Amino acid sequence: MGNTPKRQRSAEVVTGEVVEAPAPVVLRPTGKTPETVHLFSIVEENEDGEEVEKKYYARKEVGFNETLRAGKIYSERGEEAALMYSLERLVGTEGFEALMNYEELDQELFEEICEFASKVVMGPSKSNPFTTERKRSRG
Repeated sequence: MGNTPKRQRSAEVVTGEVVEAPAPVVLRPTGKTPETVHLFSIVEENEDGEEVEKKYYARKEVGFNETLRAGKIYSERGEEAALMYSLERLVGTEGFEALMNYEELDQELFEEICEFASKVVMGPSKSNPFTTERKRSRG
């Protein structure tokens, strides 16, 4: 685990017995910049009538905290709320707004983008409630 120092053990007294307990875990920022992947593009005309491609990127991986948050939202408010949260966190506010404002967004493309988002946040497993694999196995 690189530069992570070994956790020291401290003694605790529990019901008259001395029990070895691990020292608390200390969380520190890593300073790593997240990798991104080109998720989608929107082609529009500029004021000169030329086509301009605007690319939108998503984080390639998210922290486990995002997976926990998406799971909590899923359990409290359902699949769609968790998916929308995950998608916005991955593509950022600008990318999410671009999708919402794109008049020609169809279900197939949206599902493809959402499936990518869910695989990044929840992992590509059959237990992931958002992926096509699970939906196929349920139906």
